[in-house]
Amino acid sequence: MTTPTLGSENELADRSETLAEHRAGSEPSREPAPLPLEPEDRPSGGDFGIIYKIFSFILRPWTSRVRPLTADVDELRRLQDEGQLLLVGHVVSFINFMIVNEYLKRNGLRTVRYTHGFSPFWVLPFTEALAIYREQLFVNFEQRRNIELERALQAVDRGENAFIFLKRGGRFAWSKKVYYYHGTFGRIWRNLTKQTRNTYLVPTSVFLTRRRKRGTVRNFWEIFFGTYDIPGRIRRLWQLLINCKKGGTIFSRHVDLNAELEKNAQVSEAQIDKRLRRILLLHLNNEDAAYRGPTKRSVERKVRKILRERRLNNELEAVAERTGRSLESVRKEAEKNLRHIASDTSERTINLLRIFFGFVWTKTIEGIDVHQEDLQRVREMTKNGPVLFLPCHRSHVDYLVFAYLFEKEGLNYPRFAAGENLSKWPLGPILRRAGAFFIRRSFKGEVIFPLVFDAYLRHILRERHVLVFFMEGGRSRTGKLLQPKTGMMNMVIDAWRQGIVDDLPLVPVTIDYGKVFEGQSFIRENSGAEKKQESLGSVIRSRKVLKRKHGWIRLRFDEPIYLNEYAEEQGLSKDDLGFKTRIPFVNDLSYKVLNRVNDSVTLTAGNIIAGLLLGNPRRGMRLSDLKALFGVSVRYLKNRGVDLAFPEPRLDMALDNALQTFEQWETLVQVEVGGETVVNIPREKRAEMEYYKNNGLHFILDLTLFCTAFECLEPDERTPENLLAFARRVYGTLQHEFLIRDDYPTADNMEHAQKALEVLGGVKQVDGLIVPGDQRFGNDLVHINGHLLLNFFESYFIAAEVLSEQDPEIAVDRKQFLKICTGKGRLLYAVGTVRLDESINHVTFGNALTYYQQQGFIKFQTPKGSKSTQILLVKGKEAQLTEIKKRLFDWTNLLE
Repeated sequence: MTTPTLGSENELADRSETLAEHRAGSEPSREPAPLPLEPEDRPSGGDFGIIYKIFSFILRPWTSRVRPLTADVDELRRLQDEGQLLLVGHVVSFINFMIVNEYLKRNGLRTVRYTHGFSPFWVLPFTEALAIYREQLFVNFEQRRNIELERALQAVDRGENAFIFLKRGGRFAWSKKVYYYHGTFGRIWRNLTKQTRNTYLVPTSVFLTRRRKRGTVRNFWEIFFGTYDIPGRIRRLWQLLINCKKGGTIFSRHVDLNAELEKNAQVSEAQIDKRLRRILLLHLNNEDAAYRGPTKRSVERKVRKILRERRLNNELEAVAERTGRSLESVRKEAEKNLRHIASDTSERTINLLRIFFGFVWTKTIEGIDVHQEDLQRVREMTKNGPVLFLPCHRSHVDYLVFAYLFEKEGLNYPRFAAGENLSKWPLGPILRRAGAFFIRRSFKGEVIFPLVFDAYLRHILRERHVLVFFMEGGRSRTGKLLQPKTGMMNMVIDAWRQGIVDDLPLVPVTIDYGKVFEGQSFIRENSGAEKKQESLGSVIRSRKVLKRKHGWIRLRFDEPIYLNEYAEEQGLSKDDLGFKTRIPFVNDLSYKVLNRVNDSVTLTAGNIIAGLLLGNPRRGMRLSDLKALFGVSVRYLKNRGVDLAFPEPRLDMALDNALQTFEQWETLVQVEVGGETVVNIPREKRAEMEYYKNNGLHFILDLTLFCTAFECLEPDERTPENLLAFARRVYGTLQHEFLIRDDYPTADNMEHAQKALEVLGGVKQVDGLIVPGDQRFGNDLVHINGHLLLNFFESYFIAAEVLSEQDPEIAVDRKQFLKICTGKGRLLYAVGTVRLDESINHVTFGNALTYYQQQGFIKFQTPKGSKSTQILLVKGKEAQLTEIKKRLFDWTNLLE
């Protein structure tokens, strides 16, 4: 009988048969393993020894806190009931053995007694362990470990569950050798045909630290206590005591040995052993990569490595030649930029942030809502290589939520791109150690920084890190997603095209807040206040957020878009993506990602209430009417498949809780008038409520365009064809407010909206005309939806009014132009030309400028040596601009 033997890591691929036979022959002779027993005759496995019981009792407060990161208890129970369960660990560890047994015991599963790799006194009763020790008294350490493994395998042959390790460290902590157990699974395989039940191998990982051994030279502590990768007993015990709450256990997908036997019946024992060991190591290494990530490098090492890249050096040499600078000065600037960009993750900092934000979240939010199946899909993706997460950007809290969630769920720390404005003290050092790397808002006038940043992105992907960046560039201050900025996406596509990664999954991520943390600052900035630089003072003042709850933070991870698959769908290959084809490819991909983000937005009762109240053309709304319209809206959104985040069991409770929350935030008031309750939004709070209305506006955009056209057209003009034409004209004007780039709306969109309103009793078709319906609440919904775009009409009108007053010969700075628009908007609001306070919005003014530039009325220019954009009127377009202004003014009047 061939005995499983140990080999050094250098012998893993090709170990000599002579050495195997020598080691096998040096062991005591044994009788062939007995046939396995039937389940009812199978022994219970015996009891544990007194040493194990003592340690298990003492360490239970810590071992019981090591949580399962991925563990399907029902699946493990099924495997135990149907057959034999063999847990497979990476490196021999008595602590890991106890942690796994504690989990099995806590969940009503059978504990595992048979294992190997450490003295039998640690597990077995004293008399049994003493007898085994006497047999091994005069054999060397390596032979003793082989005998222990053979004893565990004999238990496997009898049908017992067992814990099998793949390798172990040396006898002492300072030993550098790593020994692999060879022949283990071939030995199990040989006796598999005698089994009457299935045998399952379950790769089992226990993580108590994210750190890795960095270099080949051991420091003082590693000499005496082992490394992070192969710790000694004392280090492992210390990790348990310190990190038990942060650690985790992972039970990977099992391997059915009987199914493998059927597929590989003709394969030799040595080959099947090698095959199974490779499969199990792949599972365990992938789990390790998903949890601990790549080896951490210091900033110094990263900078040196990136500066040695051939492509970057060629680009820097070209810059030096083109600008007439010395190559040394160019390289110094590149090194300075790299040090400013690079992240410097710190496990200690992230642990402290987790503790801190664990406290902060309890004070400020109800909780973080994320689907466990999404997290499991994320874990599976991070096993196989780099992953690019593309979330929407609603708040600075986005960074913290991502870092907190990934650390809490035992996922590899993400590296996320942050604006350079966040690199200052004190936020900068904290974010940098939490995984942030910093990017400038604009590359205008920059020569070296874009090249260095591109090289840093290639380094991140090459090192298989998890990458996060926000395609919108900045935070959305309106509640709607911004148009995508494609610069970083273009760099990622270039790295993929150059073969830095074989394939790359892009994961759209939606982050929604019950109440956005920077709500008041957004309102001030949208109304014309200067954006404040993040500073220590802003951090100190942010303690005010601890005084009130901000609802739930909800994360939704959409299905990944794989670059190889997406390019194939477009009929392209990597070689086809030249300069001309890559731009539309990147643009289409960017819009697809953000539309996926939009589709996964979750709506609360507050979002629906904000839309109903802001679209209401009257001063207030009866509470009874609001309840009826709320119920109708919820049913419509459910039919559209919108994810409604209502934790309450009933709609009336959801409505009451939302109204109560808005009253606490002082964004609406309820007053008793004439024996009824009237709900209204104060004028100074309409801009804040506009944010929550816009969160879900894209879900009802076709309905809103239909109702807008219905409200603006004369009764005898309301044919389906005229409604479609008017709606397309409106969307053509406001297309920069939304992400739909196709011809929109289509006839199908308008037909769907019409049918929905007919069901609600809002409209009906008579003799080819669309006329008001018979239901009061249906008519109210038509009026409300017809007014939801009014603030955009007024914003575009204000911008056109200011443009028409500009001197065509004088260019105006864009920031100065937006300030002029704010002043003009306040004037028009004061005299009644503009009715809505939320129409005075810098973001919407900026979108209006983009529209007018696209129509050829204005052009943007950047003077040489400047980064600011200037606006210049195009001569000869005054009449067309006046026509657009008149059309917008007419639309606002028609919605009186």
